[in-house]
Order: sequence, then structure tokens, then C-alpha cells
Amino acid sequence: IEKEYTFFKQNFHTDSGTQLSQNVVVIARKNADGTYGEYRIFHYQAFYGLDTEGNLYAYNGEMVFTSAILGLVMDESPTVYFTWQHGETSFSNWTKNSVAIDYETIETSTDINPKAKELIRVFAQSGYVVKPIDLATENIPADARTIVINNPQSDFSEIETQKLLNYFKNSGTIFCFTEYNIDLPNLYEFAEANCGVTVKPLDATKNPLKDAS
Repeated sequence: IEKEYTFFKQNFHTDSGTQLSQNVVVIARKNADGTYGEYRIFHYQAFYGLDTEGNLYAYNGEMVFTSAILGLVMDESPTVYFTWQHGETSFSNWTKNSVAIDYETIETSTDINPKAKELIRVFAQSGYVVKPIDLATENIPADARTIVINNPQSDFSEIETQKLLNYFKNSGTIFCFTEYNIDLPNLYEFAEANCGVTVKPLDATKNPLKDAS
């Protein structure tokens, strides 16, 4: 703040002070004329791996710094969109006042399903901006680097799978995690017909692959 006061004042200071925590690292791109362009904010916990109880245990800073630098050099903010209107383990709510989720806001956001925080944290640590998307009412934006469908409880409509197909044909990346006993015929048909993925229900009694813990 002392050395880069102009940058700090322009981006974080208001008449009522600042909400920027002392425990964050700001990585910014400095332009040739001395001004600053885009920047990334990371809480100090972003630089460490967490154990199952949420305690810091291993330094993870190289990945965070590298992903932030690459994002700033490429002059883009890669965005991952989580679908959320099919009972997914992602966003439980999304209000008009909500903002894109970065690492600093994961723990405080009331919009995130608590069970989705670890997965969202992985993307945020890698430099992604995390947002929800309702494929029934929204088109997939051009800045979408990845679409995540995390444990949906109801099927996707043909309109929604068509949007996924168009996105996939344009080299889009889709992560889809489903439970073995959830019937999702439209989504599975899309995967089998277009992505080369054959989906078969897992007989948990014969193939106990799921870790009960």
C-alpha cells in the first residue's frame, strides 16, 4: 500500500475506508505507461493445500502465482460456470447483489452450497472466476472456459442439452459428476451421442467403488 498507493486508492479505497483484508495478496499487471490493468486477489489460504478438516498443511503457491500471471498476461479472466437449477451441488441461491466468486469470497458467500465449496475452491485457486448459469434461461457466454454439472438431481431439457452441444462443438470443456442411481436420460443421451461417453448405471452392491466416508 505504501509503495503502490495510487493503485490501492483507485481500486480499493472509498470514503468509508476499505474492506480489503490484511491477509490477501494482490497480483496486478503493470502496463508500459506505468498504469495498472487487471488484477487478482487471493486470500493467504489460497497459497496452501487444506486437509479434510480445513487446516493448512502444504504450500501451494506456485500454482496460484502461475495461474494468476498467465491470466494477466493473456488479458482475460477464465470463467467456470456451474449449472444450478437441477438440484446440483453447486449454488443454492443467486441474488441480484451477488458477485462472481473468487477465492476471497468463497467462505463468506451465502449463495454456495456448503458441500460444493471444495470443488469451487479448486477452480478459484487455479485463477478461475466462478459463476452460476441457468441453461434453461441463459446462453453460455463467450468467456466460458468450462461448464461444471455437479451431481444434478433432475434431468436437463432438450433446449439445455442443445446449448451444451453447441458449446462442446466449439471446443468447450464440460465436467459432469453424477450419482449412479439418478436417472438423467436426456443428459446421458447427449453424452453418448456427442461426447463419445457411454453411461452405464453402477450396481453398488457388486461394485462398491464409493468410499462411504
